[in-house]
Amino acid sequence: MNCNLIILLFLWTSFILLTYSQKVVEIEEFNDNDDDDETVFTGTIIKYLNVTEEMEAEKEENEVTTSATVKIFNETFYHQLNSNEKLLYDFLYEQCSQERPKTRFVALIDDYIDKSKVTMERVMTSFVFDNPQFWWIETYTITIKNACRRLEDNNYKILTNVTVDFVSKNSILNWITDEDIYKMNQEIQLETDILLYQIELLNIHTKYQLLQYLHDYIIRNTVYNTTAPSYVHTIYGPLVKHVGVCSGYSEVFKYIASFFGINVVLARSLTHEWNYIIHRPNKGDYSNLSYDYFLIGSNTLNEDLESSKEHTLIYSNFKNSNVIVYPTTETKDYVYNPLYFEYVERIREESTNISDINLNSTENSLPNNDNAKKGNLSYYFALLTLLSIFINIVF
Repeated sequence: MNCNLIILLFLWTSFILLTYSQKVVEIEEFNDNDDDDETVFTGTIIKYLNVTEEMEAEKEENEVTTSATVKIFNETFYHQLNSNEKLLYDFLYEQCSQERPKTRFVALIDDYIDKSKVTMERVMTSFVFDNPQFWWIETYTITIKNACRRLEDNNYKILTNVTVDFVSKNSILNWITDEDIYKMNQEIQLETDILLYQIELLNIHTKYQLLQYLHDYIIRNTVYNTTAPSYVHTIYGPLVKHVGVCSGYSEVFKYIASFFGINVVLARSLTHEWNYIIHRPNKGDYSNLSYDYFLIGSNTLNEDLESSKEHTLIYSNFKNSNVIVYPTTETKDYVYNPLYFEYVERIREESTNISDINLNSTENSLPNNDNAKKGNLSYYFALLTLLSIFINIVF
């Protein structure tokens, strides 16, 4: 075969394949949807506001227009979200679970989120109640804007740009940087490991004994102090600095119990936070250690008018809205019987019910084109194969 003809055939084949590979790159073209307006959601967690009088006045003047999507509590608040809201929850979980989480970030969710079907207050209430380990979240400003990616045959896929800011200039946690979060998380992990090791040494393996131990440990090792730094409202205060307020106590209790697969629920009123397994009595020294409010039923709580008022539930963690439901509590106090117990042990590997999603960074204002690059490599490999065949034919 004429060598010039072979070279010409190779060049023509190369042109066709490279042209098609360029088409793959163009398919990944990304554009903001100019017709879609940015939607901005904001909120501040109630425990960081002195809002008692303000919220009471708002309750009288304004009707609650938002309602919960379900009537029955099912394991976590996550299950009360619709599919669009779960996409956002999953996205936030993925970002906050990183080794070095950020207080501000921008990302592209490889899916369409219908903003008209999102109640961000419900998403954030569920997210914060379910995940006390993300302790640095005090406020949120979340911006959502849909975008398009062109596919084959001039079809488009609608994606979602999300911008998140968990810090505002008025935040009482506005001093916290990303580096602070990383270092404080390391301190939390160290103290958590020490506590879990102590529990293992004590060979505690019934749910009741574990809950009682956590109840006693938190009370004995934490000083109740409302004038301490702002971290007293989070798990960092009781675990690391051994100082806290009601929200710090209850969130640590939920956080540690989760390592044993025990589902503890956080609950809030305008002025108080507690668990549906443990209620914090007066704390500060061993003499205040009692079980008057340990594993009680609703009847006992309702007998105390002042305590009952303090535990009047609110159904949003941000304002006067009805966006979640709580579990139905037992009316009678729990009575421990050593003959009937539920065995528990530490969960060795992290396990969540949060679904995986594909996230692409938009820090450079462009989507991730790894798939297109892989496509190009396959065509280049095909060219090299053809060249090898031509050379074998000639020689």
